[in-house]
Amino acid sequence: MFRVEDPASKSSAAAFAPPNAGTRGRVDVIFNPISGTGDPDTDAALIEQHLGVSFGTVTIRRTTPDVGAAELARAALDDGADVVVASGGDGTVGEVAAVLVDAEKGSGLVGGSGPDGDGGRRVRLGVIPRGTANAFAAALGIPSSVTAAADLIATGVSRPIDAVWMNGRLMILLGGVGLEAAVVSKADRGLKRRLGPLAYVLSGIHAIREQRTFRVRVELTDVEDTSDSGVVVTVPTARVENLVVKGLTVANVAPPTSVLAQGLGAVRPDDGLVEVVAYTAGGTLHSISALFRLFLSGVLLRRTRLAGVRAVRARGVRVVCEPRQLVVIDGEEVGEADMVVTQGETRRQFEVLAPPAVEMKRARRRLARTLGKVARNVRGLLLFGVTVAILQSVRPLFGEDEDAERVGVASL
Repeated sequence: MFRVEDPASKSSAAAFAPPNAGTRGRVDVIFNPISGTGDPDTDAALIEQHLGVSFGTVTIRRTTPDVGAAELARAALDDGADVVVASGGDGTVGEVAAVLVDAEKGSGLVGGSGPDGDGGRRVRLGVIPRGTANAFAAALGIPSSVTAAADLIATGVSRPIDAVWMNGRLMILLGGVGLEAAVVSKADRGLKRRLGPLAYVLSGIHAIREQRTFRVRVELTDVEDTSDSGVVVTVPTARVENLVVKGLTVANVAPPTSVLAQGLGAVRPDDGLVEVVAYTAGGTLHSISALFRLFLSGVLLRRTRLAGVRAVRARGVRVVCEPRQLVVIDGEEVGEADMVVTQGETRRQFEVLAPPAVEMKRARRRLARTLGKVARNVRGLLLFGVTVAILQSVRPLFGEDEDAERVGVASL
């Protein structure tokens, strides 16, 4: 049934370090020099310096208009890299991750048993975010600072992330139709360079005003749904016909700022399921309110109970739109098509050097408690202010102003 229902710092990165962290191996950095607004030469030098403390060999491989991140990542594997680091935006991270997962599928070299059952060669993905949104890093608690992210990689602490494919392409974040696609298409590169993440906010407001509804047929496998009473129900298959929506998003990894992926209280990247969120809300004001509630759902780790939002988890998803809609995957337009999400015949994961999942949950819970206290205090202050205003407005009815004036005269 388909129905409603802060990042790690440099110091905290050091706290994750196990004994003898940073064995003397080889790390190759796939470096996109046009990402971000900082000086690329300075960033590359800092990365090399910080990784050099814990790795015997550090190689910086810069992308060019003719040589992309995927080609450089394959070269890094061929040269025996133990860690391949993606330094750029989410697009760079996705290209490098796809190479690592493909290598595992082909030969068992990456993060799993080799073809002879010898355990293979374990190659992990590091991320040093230097893009506009850096949603993948933000969702996993990877620091936004170049040096702090490099120090985190040196600790050797990693966590598994599900390998999910949408329309045959590895999806490290999320994909969608309708609102999700409209936000991406309106936030062009020029706008993102000028405004940074604010570009997505502005494009989102325009998308809310202009997006028209459309019909979808949704087919789900291995579905996990939660009733209003909190009971989790699992069914092998589910199908919804003629659902009228403004947008539908399927997420594997997403920070709270990816509001269209929220609705279940958390996007879990390692449970073998994806989050499916259908958005059916109406007018502009209602839509803005609903999106704010979705953002709070992601921050406070609470499932959204909101008319106009339907959310479940599933292993496989197929979405057919009428009429056809533009599909986006990980912030990139891929044309008009159906959405088909799979995880292969056997579940696969890739290892990302990031804070442990348990540490991320603790940090998010602490943030949720802090925000809850702030909200209660704000409500208390507002109530106090309203009470004072009401008392001041009724004082003349009891002659208090006149009495106060007499007291003032008497005191003179």
